Formats: sequence, C-alpha cells, structure tokens
Amino acid sequence: MIGTRQHLRTVPPIASPTIAGTPIPVSDTIKTLGVTLDQNLTLNKHVSLISCNIHFYSHALRHIRPALTESMSASLGASLVQSRLDYANSIMYGMSVSIVHKLHSAQNSLTHVVLPYLCHLSASKRLSCLHWLPVHYQIKFKIATLTYKTLATCQPSYLHNLLHVNISAIMSSPFFNSTTSPCTVYVY
Repeated sequence: MIGTRQHLRTVPPIASPTIAGTPIPVSDTIKTLGVTLDQNLTLNKHVSLISCNIHFYSHALRHIRPALTESMSASLGASLVQSRLDYANSIMYGMSVSIVHKLHSAQNSLTHVVLPYLCHLSASKRLSCLHWLPVHYQIKFKIATLTYKTLATCQPSYLHNLLHVNISAIMSSPFFNSTTSPCTVYVY
C-alpha cells in the first residue's frame, strides 16, 4: 500500500498473498521508472540509494583519478554521477532540506575527487569551477525548464492544463517587451 501516513493508518493491514502455498512478502518500497518510492511517498529510500550510488562511483573514481586529466575526471564525474542527480529530480521539489542535503553532501564529495588540488576552496566554488549546479538549484532549474517547455509547446497537455499564466504579472515585469505581440508570452 502506498499513501500518506494518515491514509495508511485508516487502511487495515494486508496479509501476504500466497501462491501455490508459498507466501509472497509485501515490500515497503517499489521501484518504477528508476525512482524508488516508499510506502509514505517520502523518497527517503530513493535519496539514500542515489547517495550510496554516488559515493560508490566517487570511491571508484578516486582510485583512477591520478591517471586522469582534470577534464577527463570532470567528464566521468558528470556522466556517472551528475546524470544520477539530474534524473527525475523534479519530483524532489519541496522536499525537506535534510533530504536534499544528503545529495548535496554526496555531490561535494565528488568535487573533492575530481578537483583534489582545490580542496581549500568552498564547495560552491568547486562546483562553479566544474560548471555544476548545486542540487537544490538543479531541482529548481528542472522545474523551470519543464514549465517553460510546457508553456512554449502546450505539451504535454496534462501539465499544460495545470499551468495558469498570470498575464498582468508578465506585463508589469521589466522583462516584458511591449513592442511584441500581446499573444507572445516570455517566461523568464
């Protein structure tokens, strides 16, 4: 059963189903489209798995790092780790700071491996040197990108129907260009 804690309290517990006399255990999590959901939809398990995965690849990269150039290690870090941070991160919007902090810590440990000679710099400066966004900004950027693409293309329709553009706020924005057609909407 998946639902909020309040909803799960109202549902009676489900007994394990049996097939051919063998009980099938009921799982507390489900993995769908690469995202691990727990029964309370908190994504704690998903974030823990991503964090462990990032630390595994960071540790592996640490072993071969002396043989790599800076650009090669940055490319490996981006392809192996940043892609995992970026995948489906839009569902993490609005999550607690402690959950996002786990991912941010894992990302920072990777910057120590990729840029070992810049350990004296702050985490944000190392991320800047690599042209990587911190995790919380990646999440916001993904939401902004999805919103812009949905407004610009009207696709997918299920998301487009949920968005409502505040035209008066856009027209009063300093980014609004009054020489363009009133039907043209720019989202910044």
